[in-house]
Amino acid sequence: KKTTLVKKTGTCMARKTAAAIESALEDGGEEQLRESFFQLSNNHVVYQVDPPASAEASTRASYRYNVGLRKKTFAKWLESGGKQSKSELDAQEKKMVKLLYHMASEKIEDQEEMFAKKFIYTDSVPALSNRPALKVDYFV
Repeated sequence: KKTTLVKKTGTCMARKTAAAIESALEDGGEEQLRESFFQLSNNHVVYQVDPPASAEASTRASYRYNVGLRKKTFAKWLESGGKQSKSELDAQEKKMVKLLYHMASEKIEDQEEMFAKKFIYTDSVPALSNRPALKVDYFV
């Protein structure tokens, strides 16, 4: 077997998309919409984010995978003891994987001022003992 060394730059990050927001609204209304905007959900997508060429340059990213499908596939893999192959996917999952491969060529470009709106999530942490409730911003 031949070994190939691959060098890549960039970081994989979860990003909010219009499709994820729309799906959340359809699934659960306003509360689900709010949760989808502020917290990472199964509807979100992971992109490989390439570093901008300069401070003024836009952020470019390439589609990698859907969070929900990745979690479901990982859970099945764990249940099988790490031995699941692609041939064990059910028909619906195979359709989704095929669609996702087609989307893999999708590339996006965000202006610098849009980075936080697209990539930053916020979580509410409840009060505990003598610590007050707070909000935490994070990226995945």
